[in-house]
Amino acid sequence: MASQVLRTLGQRIVAARLAHTPHRMSQRELAKRIGVSAKSLNQIETGETNDPKSSIVRKISEVLGVSADWLLKGDALEGTSAPLAPELEDADTELLPAAVA
Repeated sequence: MASQVLRTLGQRIVAARLAHTPHRMSQRELAKRIGVSAKSLNQIETGETNDPKSSIVRKISEVLGVSADWLLKGDALEGTSAPLAPELEDADTELLPAAVA
């Protein structure tokens, strides 16, 4: 499987959400757990909101178990070429967020 490039904050959130174990997390579930509306989360994932509050990014990273730095920049660990969420770089997931019903 070819590695997918996760270029945006929204793509990284979707990938982390869909790779969440033990089951994929819905957009609504993540929104509920971080204290925002599903519409607000959808806007972050689709890039409509291109600069969300740092507190929201921190909550997303905590719930999904990934680094806030990785969510924001897709950066690798300092001194290595490994991504902060390596299992997500090769995730076989659709990166386009589902529309909120």
